[in-house]
Amino acid sequence: MSSASTATIFLLLAIAATTTFCHQELEKSENFRTQTDQASEALAFNVKSGKGLKRRKPNGKLLTSWNPANSKADYVVAQDGSGTHKTINDALAALDKTGGNRRNQRVIVYVKAGVYNEKVVIKKNMEKLMFVGDGIDRTIVTGNRNAKRDGYATHETATFGVHADGFWARDMTFENTAGPDGRQAVALMVSSEQSVVYRCSFKGYQNTLYVRSKRQFYRDCHIYGTIDFIFGNAAVVLQNCDIFVRKPNENQKNVIVAQGRKGPDENTGISIQGSRIRPAPDFIGVKNIPTFLGRPWRKYSRTVIFETDIDGFIDPAGWLPWDGSVHLNTLFYAEYNNIGCGASTEHRAKWPGFHVFKSWKEASPFTVNKFIKGSSWISQTGVSYKLGV
Repeated sequence: MSSASTATIFLLLAIAATTTFCHQELEKSENFRTQTDQASEALAFNVKSGKGLKRRKPNGKLLTSWNPANSKADYVVAQDGSGTHKTINDALAALDKTGGNRRNQRVIVYVKAGVYNEKVVIKKNMEKLMFVGDGIDRTIVTGNRNAKRDGYATHETATFGVHADGFWARDMTFENTAGPDGRQAVALMVSSEQSVVYRCSFKGYQNTLYVRSKRQFYRDCHIYGTIDFIFGNAAVVLQNCDIFVRKPNENQKNVIVAQGRKGPDENTGISIQGSRIRPAPDFIGVKNIPTFLGRPWRKYSRTVIFETDIDGFIDPAGWLPWDGSVHLNTLFYAEYNNIGCGASTEHRAKWPGFHVFKSWKEASPFTVNKFIKGSSWISQTGVSYKLGV
């Protein structure tokens, strides 16, 4: 049987299962979880809609082809002393002494398995930096800075902050363990033009992933949080990602996206394509705590979710006001071709700025090809991506 046929069969099984039950019950079975992961991959990149464009396959480029067994890193971080440095910050200090970007060459930092309790800042002069770990939940960068108890500004809470362009990362976990009481507590903050993050995990509660500015692409990542946990004002596309909503405090609501577009001419927004929105294990079966897809952080907030599997725990209204009727006429929110128990738009918010796209042409402006013009720079990494709808 061909791989395409197998993918199609998995897709049909997933759709049938989703229609009958919903993920909250079925995810209790580890066997079903494996099947839905495979089926969702088929959904995201094998179902064709209209005049969709073919996805690009890995081409052996550096981010995907680099292998610790036979590839060379400029810096190796290992807590046991087997590398060039024992901490990430020591490696970055050594890099900084060379002039940061080493004459515009790609610099590779390999971080071996371990838990690195560090506040990391990639300065602007450290362009074209590539971080590679030993895998999600094996190489972990952790911290617990937060706004409530420590009094930091939101951007200062980031466990790992990136200010240099051309940042790439693979096979790492970035976390902030401040918990649901810490309010703003960022795990990863990125202000990096043409940044690509692949097979990484971001764990936090409020404000986990801060896509602060510039063009960014995330592929095959896991994102955990409670309130506004994907937020910022970058032009960003997330493809084939798993978005896990955690259990908040009893008096809180969950909100996934808080996009911060300030003006109508800004080419920014958050685009979620071919992904999965699910409850985290600690939130499965929890009742009376509503969860929403997003809310408008700024006046011209813009978020589009399409070709995505949305679980039934999402509130039927889908979207939550920020403060009464503020921004509801100027925001731009849209959904298209989603599946799952939470994908119905029948009872969605009746706002002037909310749209249900009728065709792939309406969703096309929010793709890798048109929204972030990613064909040339993502292909350099070797990471798979889908150009269109």
